[in-house]
Amino acid sequence: MRRILALLSMVALGLAGMSAVPAPTAGAATPAVPSGLPYWPNWDIARGVAIAPNGNSGFVLDGFGALHGFGLNGNPAAPKPSDGPSWPGWDVARGVALRNATSGYVLDAFGGVHPFGGAPAVNPAAPAPYHPGVDWARGLTLTSDLTGAYVVSRTGGLSRIGFGSSARPPRLAFTSILPTPIAADVSVLSDDSGGFVLDGYGAVHHVGIPSVVPPGSASFVAGVGHRPWSRAVARSDGRVRARRTRWIAPVRARQRVAAAQRVGVP
Repeated sequence: MRRILALLSMVALGLAGMSAVPAPTAGAATPAVPSGLPYWPNWDIARGVAIAPNGNSGFVLDGFGALHGFGLNGNPAAPKPSDGPSWPGWDVARGVALRNATSGYVLDAFGGVHPFGGAPAVNPAAPAPYHPGVDWARGLTLTSDLTGAYVVSRTGGLSRIGFGSSARPPRLAFTSILPTPIAADVSVLSDDSGGFVLDGYGAVHHVGIPSVVPPGSASFVAGVGHRPWSRAVARSDGRVRARRTRWIAPVRARQRVAAAQRVGVP
């Protein structure tokens, strides 16, 4: 339980512009306490977490593709999807994104995007690259209108996906070269004008639509910790949340307890 609680804990910080992070304000809201969380003592098997847009529930994804629901703000957990992907004994799941409290997508290591809960399937005319046997995919994020998504690869490449009959969303590009090609996750802003890619050291790199991003824009958000064991970044209500493992040091870095740090964006 403590592991997932740490995973979901958010340290509220404000962001002035995109280069300075002031100290937290005294009246900052306390994050909701989740209930019904899974817990696997001494087993590094949690691979992702997503909170429903209404903020009342969410899912934890394990490496085998199973989704474990939890509740927030005193609300019950969403029921486990009956049509979700499953790879028993095979640690191949890499990310999860929710359309609503009961439907969304699971990303596998090879780039496959699997709908559950009645979510539209990937448009065959607008798929992401798929590389069987190559563990390259690292994160998945949906566009605000839910018609598309971005998948980030280990080297920081961003692939675009359309769902149903929708075309791919606009191409996103880095405002500067990713200095460390070990990307961990991706998230887009609520207006789809850009987003952030988290690298394995904890730096959060800005990406944007090439025609919109001004030259010389910040390539990272100051104040986000820089450590070689980052896992995920997510957006909620216009804020970027970078998750990293920290504070407990067992034999492998990926076995460290996951913690979260939230940075507001303008």
